[in-house]
Amino acid sequence: MDSEKKDSVKFSLADNIYTFGVWVQEVQYCIRILRECREANKEIDVRAFLNLRLSCGIDGQFPEMKKMWNSIPEEDQPEWYSLLQLYHEISQLEELAQIPFG
Repeated sequence: MDSEKKDSVKFSLADNIYTFGVWVQEVQYCIRILRECREANKEIDVRAFLNLRLSCGIDGQFPEMKKMWNSIPEEDQPEWYSLLQLYHEISQLEELAQIPFG
């Protein structure tokens, strides 16, 4: 593989890892806000909130995150996250939002 093409592949991988990290932060933010609303007995339009805060929306966020994670070679996957953690956060968000996710 020539140097320019190799740099392009690395850049694309870096973009995927960065984007995945942003998506993780969005999910964790939503979990935190929904938990705070529940504790404060504050009503919120959960669907509207999640569709506004999740880049891929309610129906697309987790399928896209799984697809992105699986597209990253195992040796390049971030050490700060795992597929198991993703499933745990899906569970938390489903419980807080009372909405099933993909």
